[in-house]
Amino acid sequence: MSVKKKFRNMKIKHRFTISTLTVVIITMLIFEIIRIIILVAGINKDSMQKVETITRLAALSYQDPIWNLNIVGIKKISDALFEDEEIGYIQVKAKGNGEIYNKYKKDDIYSEQNLIIKKVNVLKDEIPIGEITIGITRYYKSKVIENYIIATIIRILVMVLLLWLAISIVSRIVTKSIYELSVGTDEISNGNLTHRLFINSRDEIGELAIKFNNMSQNLYNMIQQRNEAISELKSSEEKFNKAFNYSADVIAIVRFSDKLYIEINQAFLRTFGYKREEIIGHYSHEFNLWENEEHHLNVIQILDSGGMLRNEEITWNTKYGEVRVGLFSTEIIEIDCIECIIFVWNDITERKKISEELKRVNDELEDKVNERTKQLMQTLAELEDQHNKLKSAQSKLIQSEKMASLGTLVAGVAHEINNPINYIYLSSKVLDMDLYNFKEELMELLDDADDDVLNFFEQYFNKFSKSIINILDGSNQVTTIVNDLRLFSRLDEAVKKEIDVSEALETTIRLVKTQYTKQIKFIKNFQTHRKIVCYPSQLNQVFLNIIVNACHAIVEKQNDLVCENNGLIVIRVFDNNKEIIIEFCDNGCGMTKDTISRIFEPFFTTKPMGQGTWLGMSISYGIIEKHNGTIDVESKVGEGSTITIHIPY
Repeated sequence: MSVKKKFRNMKIKHRFTISTLTVVIITMLIFEIIRIIILVAGINKDSMQKVETITRLAALSYQDPIWNLNIVGIKKISDALFEDEEIGYIQVKAKGNGEIYNKYKKDDIYSEQNLIIKKVNVLKDEIPIGEITIGITRYYKSKVIENYIIATIIRILVMVLLLWLAISIVSRIVTKSIYELSVGTDEISNGNLTHRLFINSRDEIGELAIKFNNMSQNLYNMIQQRNEAISELKSSEEKFNKAFNYSADVIAIVRFSDKLYIEINQAFLRTFGYKREEIIGHYSHEFNLWENEEHHLNVIQILDSGGMLRNEEITWNTKYGEVRVGLFSTEIIEIDCIECIIFVWNDITERKKISEELKRVNDELEDKVNERTKQLMQTLAELEDQHNKLKSAQSKLIQSEKMASLGTLVAGVAHEINNPINYIYLSSKVLDMDLYNFKEELMELLDDADDDVLNFFEQYFNKFSKSIINILDGSNQVTTIVNDLRLFSRLDEAVKKEIDVSEALETTIRLVKTQYTKQIKFIKNFQTHRKIVCYPSQLNQVFLNIIVNACHAIVEKQNDLVCENNGLIVIRVFDNNKEIIIEFCDNGCGMTKDTISRIFEPFFTTKPMGQGTWLGMSISYGIIEKHNGTIDVESKVGEGSTITIHIPY
């Protein structure tokens, strides 16, 4: 037991005596210590003054003997000084001669650690002539202090004894009433609240006794009230316990600081299969209650931050490993000034199973619907694919029939035109020769005729000759057109053939140019004449479609703006060593973004109903794709269009 605790367990009179004596002793000790300090300081001061005085007197006494190096005089002065029992060491030095005298006492009281050493210079006419060192022992001064301390201790002990006797007598008188208070306190502590104190004094103890009696009566009244409150509290607790234990929801109270289970209800035990003694007094980490530890940590984090949870779906494990699902609510409450976690867990496992079964059935139904929809979509895609194939076949059929009809027509027209043209051409040649021969013969016959007659015949012969030349030129132009038609159709070229794209473009331009001579200007920029392997008649059809569409766009713009002679089509041919590039640029009406995105769709057209086949650009796209090429379209409304074809070598 500690000293402090022992002191508290003493009776009041003993504590009063000890406390008073302690205060008096400490006070006396403080005063005596101060007196000793003053005494020591005074003795030290006297010692230093004595040393200072002796050394100064010695310096004066030794002045002449040192100046004259009178050893006998120095010795006499030193012996006189040594008669003082405090002086234990003298050393005399002369300047230039070093130490000339040295004497010391050999007793322990004059040991080096007990001496106060003082050095002083010896002067003669203000000139240093030597040095004196004197040592004075502290022993006698220390003896004085020691005797004083012993006397002080004896004095203090005598005074303490006398004070103890006096204080003991006083404490008995002072603590008598306190003793009675102590007895009364014991009675009350033992449950006797009817005990009363009878102290007749009118001092503070008497007032304390009156207050003590009042306190006893108040305590008695308070205990009566407390017993009534406890009775009501027991009734309330009984109601709470019934509500707590008979609740269908799992309820538990856990100490927040260390997660110790304080209370659980019967639903907890029924749901999770534990006994009460297996849970109460145990920590939460001892059970594998949480199915998902991350959920557990999140809940603790929320509670740490002062939050709460309401109806959070949490999965827990029973004692036998069964997984149960419930709606979890929790918050922090205070019980007896201790922070606790209360949680309520509503078991929804069966409801969850029914919900999951409904979801499974719904998912199966949805999967069947999706599968059926997928089948329908697949069928629709197949139908759309068949439709696209039919459209493609139709476009190819139209193209084939168109090309066949065009070839047959061109061949028939060329054949029918060739015969009369040949007849006209040959007849014109014969007529020209006959006219020339007739002119020669007639000129010979009219050799002697007048000049007027000769001029007359010469003039008419020239007219006839010009007419025949015009007929021959017309025949040649018709023959060129017929040849261009035959080259364009190329019915005899159903297989790939190496051609010069520039020549094919020349032929196509000549066929189109005759119809738009006044409205449109064609500019050709052929930078390469490298040949490519292709289907010539099909490429001719692509070129014709693009050029005709450009002419229509220019004419449409001219009609809208009521202007002429500003139509322009620029056709460029160049290559990049990998492919040949044909570029068609016009300044027509242009196309919208929607038109550009649909330009290659079969049966899409911007032309009025009844004009065109609605397959031109779709067929052109298929032809270029057949040649492993590409078609790029750029256009701005009101500014024109640029169509670029890339065909690999």
